[in-house]
Amino acid sequence: MATTPRISTGLGKLTPELWDRLMATVRTHEATDSVSLRPTNSRSFLARITASVKVNNGVDPATANYDDNHYVWQYNFAEVLPKWASTSDTYPRPTYRSINGGRSGVAGTDETATCAFNLVEIQNTETNAGPGNTITSDSYPLPVENGTLVIITTYFDSEGDADHQNKFSMFAQDNPWVCDDGGAAAAASFDIELDMGTFIAADMASSKLDFGVFT
Repeated sequence: MATTPRISTGLGKLTPELWDRLMATVRTHEATDSVSLRPTNSRSFLARITASVKVNNGVDPATANYDDNHYVWQYNFAEVLPKWASTSDTYPRPTYRSINGGRSGVAGTDETATCAFNLVEIQNTETNAGPGNTITSDSYPLPVENGTLVIITTYFDSEGDADHQNKFSMFAQDNPWVCDDGGAAAAASFDIELDMGTFIAADMASSKLDFGVFT
């Protein structure tokens, strides 16, 4: 880290004490780990998901770590802007509109891809998915649906490989899930013993409720 200069004589409101404070801020900033991702634009933007592709799409399943990349997707996106819905005079709710020349991204087969990634999926593996879910053959995540509106922020890795596209577009959105009970019996076949006598009548103790009446 370079040595910051010092002054002994001020100029107007720029006193030596104020200068020292400014230089202390500079030193703190330069000492920050430059490897960390930093926003390239202070303004996040609203975007619409237009397509999704698994990151292991087209990869030989015999390739190392193939399964650990099965539940991570690349997302195509297009920037949109909010506007009032046509019924806002009665129901004041917003919708969105497309814009010409807006920011966009598309999936790719290498590190030149300009797509967006979902932070919720970044640490997904073959058996675990964010936030804190276990993947099984009957329960697993799906990609964020096309048409979903998300807030995207762009980050740049200042120490990335020069041959790569080092701008990362990131958003955070829970995934929909498939939850298949594996063919468990229908609710109508369940008998549940209830101690109804506790709060209704003594002669209803140990009664059985037939869900078939309702289902």
